[in-house]
Amino acid sequence: MAETYVSYDLETSGSSPKKDRIIEVGAVKFDSERKILGKFSQLVDPQCDISPMAWSVHHIGSKMVKGCPTIAEVLPQFFAFIEGVDLVMAQMPSNRFDVAAVHAELQRLDAPLRVPDVPVISTIPLAKWLLPGKKSYSLENMASHVGLDVDVTHRALADAYLLASIFLKLLAANPEVTTERILRSIPVYSLASGDKMLSTDLAPAQTVVVNQYDEARFGCECGVPWGWAAGVVA
Repeated sequence: MAETYVSYDLETSGSSPKKDRIIEVGAVKFDSERKILGKFSQLVDPQCDISPMAWSVHHIGSKMVKGCPTIAEVLPQFFAFIEGVDLVMAQMPSNRFDVAAVHAELQRLDAPLRVPDVPVISTIPLAKWLLPGKKSYSLENMASHVGLDVDVTHRALADAYLLASIFLKLLAANPEVTTERILRSIPVYSLASGDKMLSTDLAPAQTVVVNQYDEARFGCECGVPWGWAAGVVA
């Protein structure tokens, strides 16, 4: 049976995941057979100013988000979208930005929301594991490392599509790496707590031998459908 995944990305009003607000959510649902199962994209009215620094990255201005749904309206839709998948992923630096930002928004809500108990990983430690020795693991460089020649737009849905393609290319080059092994080898986070998930029910991590990067295996033959994002990523 095919496993299901969601890659997601957030754009925010500033650079702090705890103090600033989410202004865009983008997510792609796909499976291990490289089929798109759905997409989620929504601008969010943060009800606050968007910093010039943040605007310079994503070019989302206050006029674009004014009157859009609030995060209290968007989070239940996003949670419904990720419900029941095997793995959720985001491109998170060491401050686990995309998990911390969601958790901070949950803390601001007047009424509690039920948060799906799905494991969330950052693709940065995943790429460091499967593609060791690279100088940079930014989204742009990760795309280049796996042979994708695209421009990163820093818009949520476009970046989520790109992240999905990077993930599929990593799995295609390392078929022995299963979701179970991923969850036992790199940190796993919870959207509800904003921190690492407990893994006491998992067996001790096993040593996993993974293939080194082989450029030939990242050609068209690997079947990763980058064309699925045509028209989304400029």
